[in-house]
Amino acid sequence: ECLQAGKHLLLEKPLAHTVESCQQLLKCTKRREQVFMVGENSAFWPEVRKAQELINSGTIGEPYFAQANYWESVGSDAFSESLPDKDDWRFDPVRAGGGVMMDGVTHWVRPLRLWFGDIVEVVSTLGYPFRLSKRCETLAHAMLRFGSGKTAVLQGHYSD
Repeated sequence: ECLQAGKHLLLEKPLAHTVESCQQLLKCTKRREQVFMVGENSAFWPEVRKAQELINSGTIGEPYFAQANYWESVGSDAFSESLPDKDDWRFDPVRAGGGVMMDGVTHWVRPLRLWFGDIVEVVSTLGYPFRLSKRCETLAHAMLRFGSGKTAVLQGHYSD
């Protein structure tokens, strides 16, 4: 609707909840002159920018492998000893688009693509060990192969 109304569009992840919906959105953006951008901030994290600078300058040589980890204690925080509500948005696949893979691990995809290029193959596994949620994955592992021949491992875990 925004694009049809002639407005620019900044959209947070997930773009949509299905591959088909994402493809439809991207097709629509190509037919318009408006700016479309995904609000993914990981490319601007200081550590990602510094790594890119070191790669571009040749200071650290050519990386051939990366490992990225995302871990979050969603069971309690510094202010509360209570467990999260089982209806927390993180555990609702309709609102969150998925579990730990969509919520946190996916932030590492953009930096890895900046450093290594397009992803051509993914092998992954998901787990559901967090006792409050069996609707969304709370454990995720993925191995990525890039067109450049480089590889990466992504891991994510919610804990209670």
